[in-house]
Amino acid sequence: MTSATRRRFFALRDARLLVAFTGLAALGEFQTARWLASALSEAARPDLLLRPCIDRLVAAASDKFQTLRCHSKTKRLSIVIAGYWLVDSPPRWCWLLVSNFERNGIELPEAQDRFELTYRGEIRPFNREPHFAFAAGMKTALNKDSLAELANMLRLKKPAQAAVAKAVDAILAAAASPRSRGTIGSQCNSAFMLRGNLGAVAEYHSATVTNQIYMPDSVIANGRMGLIARGARIEAFDSNDNPSPLVIPKVRQDAPCPCGSRRKFKHCHGAKQ
Repeated sequence: MTSATRRRFFALRDARLLVAFTGLAALGEFQTARWLASALSEAARPDLLLRPCIDRLVAAASDKFQTLRCHSKTKRLSIVIAGYWLVDSPPRWCWLLVSNFERNGIELPEAQDRFELTYRGEIRPFNREPHFAFAAGMKTALNKDSLAELANMLRLKKPAQAAVAKAVDAILAAAASPRSRGTIGSQCNSAFMLRGNLGAVAEYHSATVTNQIYMPDSVIANGRMGLIARGARIEAFDSNDNPSPLVIPKVRQDAPCPCGSRRKFKHCHGAKQ
């Protein structure tokens, strides 16, 4: 039984969304990542529209998790969905939380029998671009100042890549904190989507050197034919078939590069960032 955070791209006829989950990741043969990709595809049918799809997803999650046999303290799942609803031009942002253990931002001690939906959506006309930063799942190890700084970056319209870097730093710091009790991994995917470009930009991050990266899943349900693309694992090797680093964590510019080259970070992988 493990816990994890995973992200995926979800396209409907009237929405483009990013989906992440945190909580129970595997129990015996059950894997939440595989179940969620299939559940999103099934919930999209028959109309391929956001509102009825989410209602069906809430019902499907409730039904499935009631069949899992484990303690209610561990049978917890939160599905976070964020993106753009294509009902207007320009598209309206929307944010949804489907959870059996989080209610109005409060983490319950045990999972509930049924999942519930929390929704935020853009209301027009608006005087300024809306923004907020939200954390789901294990939050006790999260530095709240980091979350506030991230929200401020969004308010100031900093580049998306800078906001992603701030969010990843906060996640990796929480993973390293003893307050997380080992429930937060030191590898994660990031993804962002811009209102003017509804394609997702994804990246893999690791606190340690790794020659493997994992790409997010994609669930495309916006036409006659649906498509589920399971996240691929990519491995890198050099000409001698030895592992070659794909992800190098950031260190001080004058520190030795984590890749093992014995060069300073700023003259090695740091020069490429």
